[in-house]
Amino acid sequence: MKPRMPRRLLLAAALGLVTVAALAGCRVEQGAALFVGETRITDSQVDEIVDSVPVELVTSDRSRMTSGFSGIRSQVVEALAVVELGRQVADDTDRQPNTQVGSAARKSWAEATGLPLDNAFVDLMGSAESYRELLRADATPEAPTEADVEAAAKNYATATGQPLDDATIGQLTSELNTDQGRELIGQNRQINQYVADYQVTANPKYGKLAIVTFTNASGVALLTAPVPS
Repeated sequence: MKPRMPRRLLLAAALGLVTVAALAGCRVEQGAALFVGETRITDSQVDEIVDSVPVELVTSDRSRMTSGFSGIRSQVVEALAVVELGRQVADDTDRQPNTQVGSAARKSWAEATGLPLDNAFVDLMGSAESYRELLRADATPEAPTEADVEAAAKNYATATGQPLDDATIGQLTSELNTDQGRELIGQNRQINQYVADYQVTANPKYGKLAIVTFTNASGVALLTAPVPS
């Protein structure tokens, strides 16, 4: 089912008043971590969830977790973006998040961190996975372009510090051209389109934020939807 355009975007499209690109470059407000359309996610919301993680689970400072693959603060902001975007898409498409996916993710995070299931961080991670699946739903499989392969290779190199050689990039290209790979590419493009359509923007202080659309078995986010800042 093709999602209908949000009502707030229909008016702008009909009148030609403003472009998404124009909106994306100017949405920075004091105390705001990110926006999804007119919905404002605050720094205080981010801080509250980060502060729910005990200090002993953090390595050198409160920006990184021993059990995580990236900075906890970035994880929280990304997850909050996924949840709010997912909620708005759900409202506009009459879909519902898969609660079983969320429950499984909460259990996995609780086991990995030793935190209780009702911990704010654990709960957010579970909700994010249920809405992430919703955002992937009904995507049309698409063939990868050279740009898709280059982006995936860049994401791998950024995450691991190990650039892919030509042979490995060729293998990656082949894998993305399989049926499963085309499904992943279609899902990635759909979520990128949602980010644009629903005007998701982040405060630049959180760095290069991107919604993760596919993570490989090693925990590397290969396919992402960058969020403008």
